[in-house]
Amino acid sequence: MIRRISVLLVIGAVIIVGGVACEQRTATAVDAKNGREPAASAPAEIGPALYPAGQWPSYVVSTTTVDPIVMPGHISVMDKVDLPSQRDGKIMVIGRELRTGEQV
Repeated sequence: MIRRISVLLVIGAVIIVGGVACEQRTATAVDAKNGREPAASAPAEIGPALYPAGQWPSYVVSTTTVDPIVMPGHISVMDKVDLPSQRDGKIMVIGRELRTGEQV
């Protein structure tokens, strides 16, 4: 029951906000309705272009198609060896500790 009410409230809010946001009245119509003259606005100067205009590169369109090369092979492991270990767990490092005076 609460879900239905909340869904209806959300849908109603979307419809109301959509109706207000998509209203087609302009500032001139609002000002004429109130009896005021619309304010004249000068276009804003945004400065020169950031990048010079250039031509798009021409691309060569290939009309030939190439057949893929199909090679037979196996994707699964063919030879798997299971070896027992002395301790259970993950192998974190394969190596040994450094001896005294030994450099890496």
